[in-house]
Amino acid sequence: MAEGLWMFLKKFSKNFRDELIPIIEDIGIKLDEDQKINLVFEIMKMNLWIISKSLLADKDVLNELHKIYIYGHENLVKTNEEKVIITNQAEKELGEVFSKYYDAWDNDSGGNQSILSLAILEQLLNGGNPNKQLLNADLTFFVNTHVLTMLKAVLDFRNSFEIK
Repeated sequence: MAEGLWMFLKKFSKNFRDELIPIIEDIGIKLDEDQKINLVFEIMKMNLWIISKSLLADKDVLNELHKIYIYGHENLVKTNEEKVIITNQAEKELGEVFSKYYDAWDNDSGGNQSILSLAILEQLLNGGNPNKQLLNADLTFFVNTHVLTMLKAVLDFRNSFEIK
């Protein structure tokens, strides 16, 4: 199931990125090539968090999914020493982002996760730092809709599998 979730995550990540870029460009945020590459990694971490939030009880599957993400970074470097460093860094960054998103999640807000959406936008577009340009109703709505839609889609996906 973890491999299926990985394919699911990649599809959702690509669609999110393709829809996000025009929205941020419309409000005057331009990304250089390095920022666009970083955005891809941040979107994947966001979507990993959404999947993890949806499947908290499925620890084994989540551990496998996280390993796919973390050990996928090994392909970015050549030496074994670099592979250890980059996978440790990827795991650390994933934990930091997850912590930030769990802290921003509001159990009492129902479908309005505006604080979470702003935390996500700050992470995606400004290294986790506040930026008043990100206080934008269209951006917040876009991210909030993505989070809720993906939560539901993950649950539907999970229900189509028998988890052992």
